[in-house]
Parts: sequence; C-alpha cells; structure tokens
Amino acid sequence: MVFHAHVGLLDDEDFAPGEDVFGRTTNKRRPVYGPKYELRDGSFWAYGVGKCSCCRTEFWGKVVVRGGRFDSVALVSPPENSLDWGEL
Repeated sequence: MVFHAHVGLLDDEDFAPGEDVFGRTTNKRRPVYGPKYELRDGSFWAYGVGKCSCCRTEFWGKVVVRGGRFDSVALVSPPENSLDWGEL
C-alpha cells in the first residue's frame, strides 16, 4: 500500500513500505508540526490522511515509521487532535 502523507515534515509525499521517509526534499508549503527532524533515524507514530488510489476517498491512518523508514499504516477514526504523534 502506498500512503500519501499529511504528517509534518512528511507532508504531501508518497511512501511505500520500507522506504526512507527523510531521504528526500520535503514540501514545506504549510507550517510544520512534528515529528521532529531529529527523529529521522528513530521510530515514531503520527496521524496522517491517506487517499485510496482507486476512488481517491480520503481516510485517516496511524502512520508508523521505524528506523526512519515507513513501516505501516492502520486505519483509524478521525483523531481528536490530528497533530498528535509520539516516539516508539
């Protein structure tokens, strides 16, 4: 599954499992709210908005990054605070 991120520094980027999420130029058209760039080699989770590649329907996901690489995304209900994130 490819996830179209809306997660701070990872905003508006497409990621496939195992892909380095910090090894590219970031899109900073909007204000950046975590995860901190210092976590680029670490592990964290954050909420993000995804789009179905077939019907383009938006969905919320809890994005997991391990060792600086996209690991997984789990579908969740829209979070109370979409800017929440944390270290793993």
